[in-house]
Formats: sequence, structure tokens, C-alpha cells
Amino acid sequence: MQSKTPEADISKPLPHIVEIQNLVGAVQHLLVHSENTLDEEDAKSPAETLEYWLESYLRGLSAAEKLTKQSDVLLDEMRKRLTLALEETQRWNDEGGAVPVSKEQKQRLDEISGAIRRIDQLIASINETFSNPEESKPEIPKASTKK
Repeated sequence: MQSKTPEADISKPLPHIVEIQNLVGAVQHLLVHSENTLDEEDAKSPAETLEYWLESYLRGLSAAEKLTKQSDVLLDEMRKRLTLALEETQRWNDEGGAVPVSKEQKQRLDEISGAIRRIDQLIASINETFSNPEESKPEIPKASTKK
């Protein structure tokens, strides 16, 4: 599975993140350079609340950006490790010859297979959830304002 984002774009933040970073900076600038005025007019608390909300929003955007850029890689790595473990367990059981697979071995095979299926489902769900809505939705023509 290949990541949807080219390697060169991973370090480049999404444009919306840059806009929010700029807003956070503007609010911080306001708080620092107008602190006395804001205090005197009892307006500092709302500005601090706005700063907190913007920073929280920015953290959420950063997490979403990491999810969109890295989740495929992490899940693919997990899937490869589990597939290798499944193959090794099956090979080990096959080399046992006439000895039947024990209850514990069968349970291990079932658990690994189940984990791989859940990872496949998770990959599909994450790709659907974090896909770019502009890429997946057709463009709707704008209504004409001419009469």
C-alpha cells in the first residue's frame, strides 16, 4: 500500500494550518502588545479564550494532517508484521508433519488472521474518513445569476 501523499509534501503543512498559525500569532501579538489596555478594559480574558481555542483547533488540524499522511504507512507496517508472523506460524505448523495443530496454535492463527482483517477494514475506513472531499465529490455547477 502506498501513501497517497508524495514524500516531498509530508513536511509541507496544509494551507489551512498555516492560516490558523497566523491567527494564533495575531492573537498572541494582540495579547502581548495591548496587555495593559486589555486588562484595563476587562477584555484580556476573551482574547486568552480565543487564543486557547485557536491553539486547540490547530492541534486538532495537526493531528488530522498526521493521520492523513502517516496512517497508511503505520497500518501497512503492522499488516506486514502480522502477515509475516502468520506465515511463520503456518510454516512452523506445516513442518510439524503428522502432528496435528494444537488448540493454542489454531487460536494464534485465528487471532493473527482476525487482526489482519481488522487492519484491512481500518485502512479502508481511515482512507474514506480522511480523503480529500474536493477530490471525491464532483464539482457542482454554480447557478447563473443572469435573467
